[in-house]
Amino acid sequence: MLIDACAFGFGWWARKRLRLLGYEVEFADNHIHWDWYLKKIARQKGYIIVTFDRDFQGEPNAIVLDHQKKYEENLTLLLKELRRKGWGTCENRRASPSG
Repeated sequence: MLIDACAFGFGWWARKRLRLLGYEVEFADNHIHWDWYLKKIARQKGYIIVTFDRDFQGEPNAIVLDHQKKYEENLTLLLKELRRKGWGTCENRRASPSG
């Protein structure tokens, strides 16, 4: 996943937690100020953009977080959205019968 510059604080806070869940976390360069360029990089490298920027609303490979919520709530939102869009790292598995 690619953390946009406006979500760096959240990204640094959530980085370890996301990596423990198996996600690769990268940060966009500070000098990238064009949304179209960030979208292009994400498409080329297969990244999911994580941002607070409402300009990414509706972008299929972006998740827009709510800047008014706490980091913990945004992490829950992020994980739910990743799962909803089929980008979760855990596969559905049936419990094997014991015995």
